[in-house]
Amino acid sequence: MQAPPGLAADRSSYSTSRLILDLSLVTFCSAGRLGVLLGVQGAIGA
Repeated sequence: MQAPPGLAADRSSYSTSRLILDLSLVTFCSAGRLGVLLGVQGAIGA
C-alpha cells in the first residue's frame, strides 16, 4: 500500500506544531512558577 503524497509534509508540520506546543507549555509553566514566586515574595513583603 502506497502512502499518500501529503503524508511527509503532514508529519513535518505535525512535529513543528508539537514543538511549538511543547515550547509554549514550558514557557507557560515557567511564567506560572515565576508568578507564584513573585506572589509569595509579595505576600511575605506585605
